[in-house]
Amino acid sequence: MTPTTDKKPKYTEESKARMEHIGQIVNDPANTTRFQQATTATEVRELATECGLTLTKESGDIPKLIVNLRSIGVDLPALAKQEQADRAADLVNRRDELPALTLAAAAIQDPDDDSSASYAVVDDLNRAVVYGALFDNDYERIWTPGDPGSAEQSAADKAVYIAYRARKASGLDGVALTLVTTYPDLDTDALIVSGGRLGVAVEIDVDHDHDAAVHQAGMTGYRSLKQVSEDQLAALIDDEPVTDDSADTDDPADEDTDDAVVTGHSDESPEGK
Repeated sequence: MTPTTDKKPKYTEESKARMEHIGQIVNDPANTTRFQQATTATEVRELATECGLTLTKESGDIPKLIVNLRSIGVDLPALAKQEQADRAADLVNRRDELPALTLAAAAIQDPDDDSSASYAVVDDLNRAVVYGALFDNDYERIWTPGDPGSAEQSAADKAVYIAYRARKASGLDGVALTLVTTYPDLDTDALIVSGGRLGVAVEIDVDHDHDAAVHQAGMTGYRSLKQVSEDQLAALIDDEPVTDDSADTDDPADEDTDDAVVTGHSDESPEGK
């Protein structure tokens, strides 16, 4: 029996030539200075695009750029992470000025079948926005089959994405999401950072009595985000921002609920989940 060995990936001559070309761009003295002076990932990307790079996943330029930037002391992933954190903090600070929406999310992990879990996201009137099964595939970056906590985290993350889609449908630069859950151990920091990247200021409300999403998650069938119109998404957002006065009312709508490298959101999962 022939032993197996791990082989390094083979790079095409075209890929090698592209790497060398990007290296020449990055190490051009004038460009090097500008890259090193950039303080945000956005500035770095804009400069790279100006220099002729195509910063899409399909082009393959991004990893080559990252490697070459490290040779001049520029850490693009670290800059991107900091920029996301800064954006999230800015959104939280501006939360009271933003149009608001409330969503509730929940998930159910089958205790007898690790491969079976379902989720739901409902609006402030407890109407289903999306619901259905979780699928262990390339589009599901959070749920670990058999782990109820990760199923809840995935449902909450989907709610943040829905808030982002509602923001886009409304033509807004930011929204404030109140995300209601019965699960007390969500990774709040991860949701806040994800929301910051997507223009959503996230606040978590743990309410053990708010079980509408739990009930919906237990229903058969599904409704995917593809089935939700732009008008329906826009209607999830209250016309007025969160204010101290409105926060004291009983109106459930006075508060609110994706760079593909990090979000993992997609409408292309099985059955559009």
